[in-house]
Amino acid sequence: MVNQKSVDDVVTNIKGLFGKKKIAVYAICMETKKNAEHAIKKKQGTKQLAGHYWTNQLSNAIQGLEGYAFIDKDVVGWGLMHTAEHGKWLELAMNRKHAVLLPTVRKMAPKYFKQVREIIG
Repeated sequence: MVNQKSVDDVVTNIKGLFGKKKIAVYAICMETKKNAEHAIKKKQGTKQLAGHYWTNQLSNAIQGLEGYAFIDKDVVGWGLMHTAEHGKWLELAMNRKHAVLLPTVRKMAPKYFKQVREIIG
């Protein structure tokens, strides 16, 4: 016969382990989004590389570029967004010539997924 207390203890331990892994993955998300923001702003914002992605007219686009990380129940992730109103046009217009968000996510993804796999197994 199975001892219910033992079963409950196992369930509690599994939930605790899952919670710790979720927090560790969230920390990776925070680091990845910070690195992605930095990489974009470094290329676009320096005098030597100004205009790498687009021509800075008001600097609203680069100032309004933000990364985010989130936990929503059992889902943990990160992403990038424009807060400048014209950011969507920079990403989509002219056959995505000036897109920066998706190319950056694609560049960062292999390292991110490698780190996540090391945590969750």
